[in-house]
Order: sequence, then C-alpha cells, then structure tokens
Amino acid sequence: MERSRSTSGLIAGGIVVLIVGLLTGVGLWYSAGQRHDDAVRNLARAPVGCVTTLDFAEQGRYLLFVETRGEIGDVVGDCGVPGAFEWTGTSQPSTTVTLTDPEGRDVGFDSFGGVSYDAAGSTGNAIEGFSIDTPGDHLLTVADAPAGFAIAVGRDPNDGVGLLRAGAALAAAAGVIIGGALFVLAARRTSPPPVPGPASGPWMHTPPGASPAGGPPPGWRPVTGPPTRPPTVPTAPPTTPPVPGQPAGPSSPPGGPPGGPPQAPATAAPGRDTGAPRGTPTGTGDGERSPWAPPDDSVR
Repeated sequence: MERSRSTSGLIAGGIVVLIVGLLTGVGLWYSAGQRHDDAVRNLARAPVGCVTTLDFAEQGRYLLFVETRGEIGDVVGDCGVPGAFEWTGTSQPSTTVTLTDPEGRDVGFDSFGGVSYDAAGSTGNAIEGFSIDTPGDHLLTVADAPAGFAIAVGRDPNDGVGLLRAGAALAAAAGVIIGGALFVLAARRTSPPPVPGPASGPWMHTPPGASPAGGPPPGWRPVTGPPTRPPTVPTAPPTTPPVPGQPAGPSSPPGGPPGGPPQAPATAAPGRDTGAPRGTPTGTGDGERSPWAPPDDSVR
C-alpha cells in the first residue's frame, strides 16, 4: 500500500511539474512578445515637415527609426496629425532630421542599423542613434518630404525580449526533464521485483555441465558395453576336519600323496602283531609304511 501511494505521488508530481513548466514557458514567451509590441507602441512619432517636441524623462541611448507603416496619434508641435500612413515607394524614404536639447544645443547622431520591427501595426528600421545627457524637452525637426512615412524615436524594442524568450525555453525544458524523470522513477517502482535466482555459496547445487533440472547434460550419450562383474574376493581352501585320534598335520588328498599314484590306505587286522616295533609304521606291502596311512590300531 505504501509503495502504491509513493508511486501515485510521483506520477502526480510529474504531471504537476510538467504542466507548470510548460505553462511558465508559454507565459514567458507571450510576455516577451507583449514587451516587444508595447515597446513599438510607446515609440514617439514625428510627422514629416514639422517640428515636434519630445520629452525625454531619462538619460541613455535612443534610436531614430524610419517608419513606413503605422499611425500617428496626438503630437505636440506645429503640425497636424496625419493619422495612419503607409509608404508605397520602391525604396526607403530619406529625409533630414535635427534634434536640439533644452538649452538649444544640437544633439549629435551616429549611424546605426540592424534593428527593425514589424509589430503592433507598425513597420520601421533604425537609421541613427544618439544619447540624451540632459533630460527634458527636446525639439525634433523633420524636413519636408513626400508623405507616407514618419520618424519614430525611442529605445530598442528588442531590449529584454531575448532574455524572456530564453527563460521561456528553459522553463519548458525544465518541466519536461523533471516531469519525465518523475514518470520514469514511478515506472521503475511499479515494475515487478526481479525473481531471486538460486542462492550462491561455496557449494555447487549441480555439477558442472549438468542441466538445472537434474537431467543429463547436453550432448550426453549413455556408454554401452559388456556388463561388469564385481571383483572376486579370494576365499580360503576348504579344510578337512581332523579325524578323532589322529594327530593334526597336513592333510593329503585321497588316493596318495600329491604327484604319486593313488594308493589304498594300509590297515592292520585287529589283534595281529605285525612284528614291527612300536611306533614304527607298518609297510604298505612294498616294505615301506606310507606316511599317509592311519596310525597302527594294534598298539593300544
């Protein structure tokens, strides 16, 4: 629940930042245009062939414009108000302009160009610039010339416009970047968590090369061949149980000693004296007692 609220907050914040940034950019851009239009409207205009009084309230730099389209309102001077005008010639009109300060001294002009405007119903181009050192009423004289244009005086209409438009672009870009970053962060929080993999440790869960499911590794083939037998364990030879009354000794296979012909065991008749000394084995018929014969039963 807390994660969902945090994600919703990021999305809402991104939307707010984006909207505020875009609105701020649009507002600043519109203000820049309004500033330019107001500066054009506030230019002081002097009709051709008249002496016009201009009141400069501040010191500073001013420009003279030849305005080929516009409208002259109330002016202070010895001329009437021509109202709207528009130049229809093929080239820019020219005339002679002089300016005197409150003490009657001429104000010098310097050539100036590169500034123009086409806004608020007026079109003009800068021709000269000058500086006002003494505020107050100045007399602007425009020599007689063909009708259809006027002389406009004032500050550069473009002053501050570029700064406002740069601020508008920055505000819009900031809104898009910050809002987009919040959207991306919200999208990362809403994505499902990664599935944890097998725990890692010093022991391997599957041998190298084996499949994760426990089956044979890829490419494994069973090896076929003869069945193997378990290793044989050596067993002791069977032992013959001793005969009662016979001393323990090496047993011999029936039929005689190893390597010799099979022989029948020699026995003595009960109660018969063989004439051999006691303890001397009796013969087997060939004058010699077999070492494998049983003991003499006649000796008791």
